[in-house]
Amino acid sequence: MKYDDPRLNLLVFFDHESARYVRGVVEELGRTYPTLSVAEGEEINPNGMSLNPTRGQLDGEYLLNQLHGAHGAGLALWLVSGDVYHDGLNFVFGLAMDREALVSTYRLDAEELVAKEAVHEVGHLLGLAHCRYSCAMRFSNSLAEVMAKPRSLCAHCRQHIEG
Repeated sequence: MKYDDPRLNLLVFFDHESARYVRGVVEELGRTYPTLSVAEGEEINPNGMSLNPTRGQLDGEYLLNQLHGAHGAGLALWLVSGDVYHDGLNFVFGLAMDREALVSTYRLDAEELVAKEAVHEVGHLLGLAHCRYSCAMRFSNSLAEVMAKPRSLCAHCRQHIEG
């Protein structure tokens, strides 16, 4: 996907508990990706089928499938307050597939941390892979790793998306 495509837009959806993070996330995404049109979407709450009763967690892939039918032709990010897992991982902070991404606010206790992970997941939507530099695209497997990485993209990742 070409980052500077003028038709590119992103809606930020949220569940009831995560609504408090929306404004900060929209602003941070606008600063990080200035040619991406970012706007607040509507409240969407995970349906009961997304909960894995054995794990007591939400299935990330199921959530992305639920989000898929809730938005138009652009990109979508969903802030979800529940604890999310994916494919054999104990938990994930976020997940991105195709045109949809989500960020779980469950383990992220500050707007800054939610914004970092939103920048990270939207980066995936725009074609960025995990980065080894000091960058928002650095993989985070713990809260300490999320706290240690910056909100911004490194020069290498920025060059990749700006082409």
